[in-house]
Amino acid sequence: MNHILVCDLDNTLVPCSVYYQQARDHLFELVRTAWPSVTETIFRHALQHGLREAHRDGGYSDTAFEVGCLKTVHILSAPHGPRVVPAAMEQEARHIGRSVFQQAYPLYPGVREALEQVRAAGNRLVLATKGDERMQWKLKILPNGLETLFDHIEVCLHKPPATLQRAFQQGRRSHTDIGWMIGDSLSDDILGGQSVGLRTVWVKPELETTHQDRASEEVVPDFTIDRFADIMTTPALESLVRVSRPVSPIISPEGTPPRVR
Repeated sequence: MNHILVCDLDNTLVPCSVYYQQARDHLFELVRTAWPSVTETIFRHALQHGLREAHRDGGYSDTAFEVGCLKTVHILSAPHGPRVVPAAMEQEARHIGRSVFQQAYPLYPGVREALEQVRAAGNRLVLATKGDERMQWKLKILPNGLETLFDHIEVCLHKPPATLQRAFQQGRRSHTDIGWMIGDSLSDDILGGQSVGLRTVWVKPELETTHQDRASEEVVPDFTIDRFADIMTTPALESLVRVSRPVSPIISPEGTPPRVR
């Protein structure tokens, strides 16, 4: 009997919230300079609305945050009259939105060691993440060598329960395999994992953001940890990392793992 770990990426294996928070702070400074009456509360509600519209129209594409920043500026300009946003301000809002895609995202401390222990224990790893496929590979997966640690990698613009079920089946080798979903989102990861019969481990978010999880407080994960690396030191999760034999990294003949789009 082996374990199949379906892992989220953003804010589970790599930090994302801190970079988005920096961008939000810069956007707030931009609008406050133009309209000093805009408070943090007004800005937060406008940004939530702008991002919600951007994600509704474009999912989690690489332009969604940029579009959301631009929409936010236009929402906040409404009380000041039509067409009040100058081109330079629109350009700066777009630049702020693009800034989150201008650097590689490192792994959280201890993540690589934890993933290697899971594999060394004879268990299988599957990565299931939502976002723009090109950017997820370019900024997060390839720079961290995650393609050598995961048996299957799935990137999609949305992450419904069916995606988690498919990801689990990609790693499954026996009807006795036990499936786990590990992630930071109560709605996408925990509730989604539970709905398809996976055991769940919630990695508590390090920051509250305007993307704040709207999942019901009734969603209760099987286990809660502060960071992914805690699976190595949590007694109840010992079976996930108990080393039985060494396992070499996965390299396909083409040099990359199978990819599902």
